Amino acid sequence: MHRASLNLARWVFDRTIGSIRDPRTLRRVGEGLTRLTHAVNGRLRQRVADAAPLPEMRSHDGRERLRALVLRPDAPWRSVEAPRNGTPGMITDEERRYYAYLGRFYSGRGEVVELGPWLGCSTSHIVQGLRGNPNFSGRRLRVFDDFVWRASWMNGFVPEAERPRNHEDFRHLFDKYSGGLSESLTVEKRRILPYDGNEGVPQLAWTGEPVEMIFVDCGRLFLTNDAWYRIFSSSFIPGVTLIAMQDWRLQFRCPYTGRIKRKTSRTRRAPACSSSTS
Repeated sequence: MHRASLNLARWVFDRTIGSIRDPRTLRRVGEGLTRLTHAVNGRLRQRVADAAPLPEMRSHDGRERLRALVLRPDAPWRSVEAPRNGTPGMITDEERRYYAYLGRFYSGRGEVVELGPWLGCSTSHIVQGLRGNPNFSGRRLRVFDDFVWRASWMNGFVPEAERPRNHEDFRHLFDKYSGGLSESLTVEKRRILPYDGNEGVPQLAWTGEPVEMIFVDCGRLFLTNDAWYRIFSSSFIPGVTLIAMQDWRLQFRCPYTGRIKRKTSRTRRAPACSSSTS
């Protein structure tokens, strides 16, 4: 079956794409094939998620059970109110709802951590969900970022008057946009790995408290994801810790899959957000 599929693909390529000479046409065809590939991979993820059992995890009021849902138009977080608050950000409307939605499942058995908040757009929606949960009362979201401005890809998201110079500290911008959340946050300037201007930033070292939820948006490279996993994984609660990765759809496999297979009871990943851009 696999050999027949490859032969069919070669036949189609030779008689269609292989005869195209115009670069613009080839580019458009490539973009279309990429979208089709994403659609196929999304369907594969749906099938895997449908068959994957999750440990029992219920909302703080006991009325809702966390389920694995991938690219589903009826996903329960789609109905969550998560209005834009004016904070510049790079996450989608659905991701904002998803972050707020997960807060209802916090049980209070460990810390909640965010890696890579940038200016605090994701932070505000994570806190929105947690503040509605009585189990979060008296607690704080632990936030880590190197707060080093990378002008090449950050400038386009903020007004020109607010843009720091390349490699300058932008913690003041995070504080500006997250000011109303200060009583719910503990924020530290730390690096996960040396990278592009953060050589003088202190290394992130976790203090050992149990971690119940961790929101990760600190890059798509394997080395980065392996580094934060090494820092925090010994504090994960078996069968409880929830990992929400913002860049999940940009990898064919979760970067820490191999290690989780060796520790099958250690942790679980949050049911993936159904956004087409996440």
